[in-house]
Amino acid sequence: MHRVPALILTIVAALAVTPTDAAAERLRCHSTNYRYQFCYVPKSVVRATVRERISERPCVQGRTWGYVRNGIWVDHGCDAEFDVES
Repeated sequence: MHRVPALILTIVAALAVTPTDAAAERLRCHSTNYRYQFCYVPKSVVRATVRERISERPCVQGRTWGYVRNGIWVDHGCDAEFDVES
């Protein structure tokens, strides 16, 4: 009778400590001379986020940076470090 609650607690505890971004990598991509630049990622990109903006120019998703299945693109002077999940 006490086995089911103990098993549930064990499963919940295991899920709580499992890293959610185990496949995340950090990648720097920068637009040189305000030009478009594509930075290839060898694994399929599921999601990307700006970890740290390095440039004085803004990095706005969909305008000055974005991602596709095989990489990140930047433009208009965006220079940043990205967390890439694959």
